[in-house]
Amino acid sequence: QWIHEILEEFFISFMGGDINKTARFKTLYRNLEQSLLQLALRVQQEFLVSDFRPVSFEMPIQEDGEVKPVCIPLSNHGSVKIIGEIDRVDAYQKDGKTYLRVVDYKSGSGKVFRISDLYYGLSMQMLLYLFSLWENGQEKFNHPVPAGVLYMPADGSMGKFTLFQRSQGNEDMKQSVEEGFRMNGLLLQDSRIIQAMEKVEPGSSGKYLPVTMQETEDLPPEDEGNFSKKSLEFLVTMDEMAEVKDFVRSEILSLCERLLDGDIQPVPLKGYGEQKNGYACTYCAYQSVCGHQDNDPCNEVKTTKKKEFLEQIREEGEHE
Repeated sequence: QWIHEILEEFFISFMGGDINKTARFKTLYRNLEQSLLQLALRVQQEFLVSDFRPVSFEMPIQEDGEVKPVCIPLSNHGSVKIIGEIDRVDAYQKDGKTYLRVVDYKSGSGKVFRISDLYYGLSMQMLLYLFSLWENGQEKFNHPVPAGVLYMPADGSMGKFTLFQRSQGNEDMKQSVEEGFRMNGLLLQDSRIIQAMEKVEPGSSGKYLPVTMQETEDLPPEDEGNFSKKSLEFLVTMDEMAEVKDFVRSEILSLCERLLDGDIQPVPLKGYGEQKNGYACTYCAYQSVCGHQDNDPCNEVKTTKKKEFLEQIREEGEHE
């Protein structure tokens, strides 16, 4: 009822009500109610089994905000600061430290985090926010520690079902919605922190997190856990998190230095995304003026495993 009232108020106050609205538009808008209800229930269920708690919504990362942005010095004595707004910040207190995770709501086609995308300048936004909290969040949070970043699907795959199927609430739809709401991202490889996010039993997969715990007779160290090989693609140790932070900073620095030097040649990314069919020019507002043609050179995105990515950035760091 609360969600319905909010949507009705927004529809009337900010969208002008029924004036000049087609029947199709109004139907699509009404469908938001079911999707938002599913999302609200999903978040509620997650926090019932999690020790993490939301501590901030739409948190600004800016100079006059509670947390200042990461500042990257440039060779010309200037600097670059990445400002923005975090959808949600969750926190967990342990041993005098505050473990923080950044959550970003994603609607539409599912966003999948791949650590190798960072090599092409993709998927950096949430990590930059996390690193801002890590570096500059001491005043707001007690000893901030990065617990990770997560993309949270905001529609739970509801769009794949007809109105009739939704009204019936069949098991296939329920299972698909549950899987569709599973988050993905990059998390700290510490079983104590993962278990604080969600209690994942040995031999089972997370309902909310992209992790699977393997069954084993030998008990691993408490902080390491016995994660599946696939899960390790979404997990990094604290040392690896620091390496990722240094790499992201160096990539931002390199990009800004090239822009200042006038290097703005159009070499768009191609082959990214879940279906490997992403093309940067598709939704670019400057496509008509940049001069790039479909048969011109592109920067082809190649997906690599976490281990290969980390080895690659370490090797590059040694040559700098």
